[in-house]
Amino acid sequence: MDLDDAELETQLRETLHRAAAPVHGEGVFKEAIRNEVARRQASRDRARWTGRIFLATAVAAAAAVAAFVLIDPGESDVKTDDGPVATQPTAPPTTEAAPTTTEAPSTTPSTTATPAPDTGSGDGGQGQGASGTTVPTTPALPEFPPEHPLEHGANVWGVYLDVEPAGQDSTPEFLAGIQSIKDAGYTSAGEGYSGIGCDDGAAETLGVSPDSISPAVYFDTEEQANQAKAAFEARGQHVDGIAHVTTYCLD
Repeated sequence: MDLDDAELETQLRETLHRAAAPVHGEGVFKEAIRNEVARRQASRDRARWTGRIFLATAVAAAAAVAAFVLIDPGESDVKTDDGPVATQPTAPPTTEAAPTTTEAPSTTPSTTATPAPDTGSGDGGQGQGASGTTVPTTPALPEFPPEHPLEHGANVWGVYLDVEPAGQDSTPEFLAGIQSIKDAGYTSAGEGYSGIGCDDGAAETLGVSPDSISPAVYFDTEEQANQAKAAFEARGQHVDGIAHVTTYCLD
């Protein structure tokens, strides 16, 4: 049967309309496509967070079990279906023994000081303190020997501290010599000094002029004179010399 132009046109229109229906549907709108993408992303995020929550729950459960085992290392009670509770011993924790190391002997010499034995102290020596530390002691000064009383015609040993020309009896050195004689306790020399010309033999021995003067003190022996000289010098007083003399000018 032949179709006229009007029917043919109608059928073509219907065919085109059916074919074009999906194209004109909801899927072609941008908003619908955007909503679908958002829905799928939200679904994916929910699935991802669900997995994370499940994993965190599993980790927390494992930590709780481990803490219970550490806190209560004793026997664990296991309940059976038949009635009484069965006790299952917990295996003791195993401890790995640390390897034993042998330390090599040190070759460095010890620097610890050994205190010296206490040997006591004496005149001119060194003593030991309470802690073993050596404490220096001041050496004892030589003692002064007894003087010979100054008298006319005495054969004695004179110790002359500071020889000065006549009239120079006020210099610092001369006055210091007189004071040293007094500090030693000597008194028989009167004013504390003598004229060299009144001590026969002094000018020649000392190599000075007979009219010189000097603080002087006299002793019976040369040994005593040398002891007095050492005692004066130990106390800082200079001594010009010693001479074997006969004292005059006292009659």
